[in-house]
Amino acid sequence: MTEGVFAAFQAASGDTRPIHYDRPYCAAQGHPDPLADGYRTLIRAAIGASPPAHQMGEALIGFIAQSSRFLAPVHCGDTLYPAFEIIRLEPGHMTGVLTVAITIHNQHGTRVCDGAQG
Repeated sequence: MTEGVFAAFQAASGDTRPIHYDRPYCAAQGHPDPLADGYRTLIRAAIGASPPAHQMGEALIGFIAQSSRFLAPVHCGDTLYPAFEIIRLEPGHMTGVLTVAITIHNQHGTRVCDGAQG
């Protein structure tokens, strides 16, 4: 979660809350660095940018559902490790739906997010 990720997400989202970019404000709130919001964390598990997506190639057509829980703080400078597990395959007439469970851990092994994507 680099400074560049924080800046790009702030620019794309329009989020101007100081907890996400103002270091003195963050320190006054007890955070060592700016705090990532949930979506900024969740982008690390974007299925379209994941290794499974590259293996599926053109078979991965779209993204239809997502659920998540944010379990621990993520700060600027943290390293995040997403993992994917196929939990359901639903065949359809022309296509099907693949559902994956996601987990994201930080550099200390703390689970910071989990959920599912389809």
